[in-house]
Amino acid sequence: IAARGELRHNPAHLIDIVPTALELAGVKPPQTWGSKPVPAAPGRSLLPAFERDGTVLHDALWWLHEGNRALRM
Repeated sequence: IAARGELRHNPAHLIDIVPTALELAGVKPPQTWGSKPVPAAPGRSLLPAFERDGTVLHDALWWLHEGNRALRM
């Protein structure tokens, strides 16, 4: 990562870890599991944010955990 010590303001969520790891590894997500299609992952790769702030956009982020919930648009 060339940008070191720089602050990023991109909101991110746990769902972004898998797409980021897959892109880092150069691996495409599976299209099928067995004979059934795999739905698109809800997360986004965070790699563009490593280069420049404001590059990872989410339509919405939401979570529900132990009675706590939030929606960020």
